[in-house]
This record gives sequence, C-alpha cells and structure tokens, in this order.
Amino acid sequence: MPVTGIARWEEFVAKVKTTPPEDQTVQLTFGIRYSEQGIPYITLITGYADGDSYCELAEYLAFARLGRDRSSSVAMQARLDGRKKELEAMGFVVAPGRYQKIDRVSE
Repeated sequence: MPVTGIARWEEFVAKVKTTPPEDQTVQLTFGIRYSEQGIPYITLITGYADGDSYCELAEYLAFARLGRDRSSSVAMQARLDGRKKELEAMGFVVAPGRYQKIDRVSE
C-alpha cells in the first residue's frame, strides 16, 4: 500500500476532514524511525487508509535513548493524548497501530 506523507499536523487535519476514512478510523501510535545518519528518533505516527493508499503524519519527538528522565516521556504522552482528543472531537474513532483495516463488530 503506497504511503502519502504529510508534513504538518494542520495539513493532516485538513486532509482527514476533506477526505475522511470510510470507517472513520484514524490510527495513532508511537514508533522509532532512523535518520540518514542512523540516529533513532521516537515518532508519533497518525494515519488512515485513504482508498488504496495510506495517509500518514510522522512527528519526530525526541532521540530514542534509554534513561531515567521521564520528562520527555510525559511530554510525548501528553502530545499523543492531545492528538487523540482532537481527532475524537472531530468524530473519528482513534485506534492504536497502523497499516491495518480495523473490522468493528456492531452490537
């Protein structure tokens, strides 16, 4: 599935409002990506299936490093929570993970 990368949150919001996913599901998760120099970065990835492609925003949050400093993890969780709340306020279902079709069962 081809991936269309979006550069900024505002662009992603505009795109998801203009061409929302058929099932109203947007995925939101943390991941690790590597720079060209091989440096690992923690990313917040927001995306959804858009027809035969996947629309995605990857926000680089911090270097991926081990340590006892919780301030960066608290800030990253706050960013995830804020993004989730904003997407839900727009009427989307927010699910963890990416690149998958979510099959929901109606009750």
